[in-house]
Amino acid sequence: MTDTQAGFLSHLSGAALDPDVVNRLRQLQKPGTELLRRVSDIYVEQAPTALCAIERAAKRACLDELARTAHALRSMSVNIGARYVAEACHWVEDCALRQEATDYARLVASVRRQLDVVLPEIAALS
Repeated sequence: MTDTQAGFLSHLSGAALDPDVVNRLRQLQKPGTELLRRVSDIYVEQAPTALCAIERAAKRACLDELARTAHALRSMSVNIGARYVAEACHWVEDCALRQEATDYARLVASVRRQLDVVLPEIAALS
């Protein structure tokens, strides 16, 4: 893990959920639709499963799978505005793609911490 990664992972703070993304989703809703609720429900349901897949890949040191699963959670997170989850997934994906010798357990733990913070915020959107 580089000093930049370690610094990033130890200094994440502020709003875990990007209000601009949430507002954009609200603006996309047509009257009578529940786009934000549906998107948030899907994230709350699928993100923990995606994290488990990341953890399994890291434990098995399967870097191709780790990059792929981190990318999937990153994409989901960007779409809902879970910016710190997305950023933590970016570090995992980037290191795995470069097949960098790093502390993947620490990187994946940062994804879990950020997900634990943002999931209640996203669930409250429903």
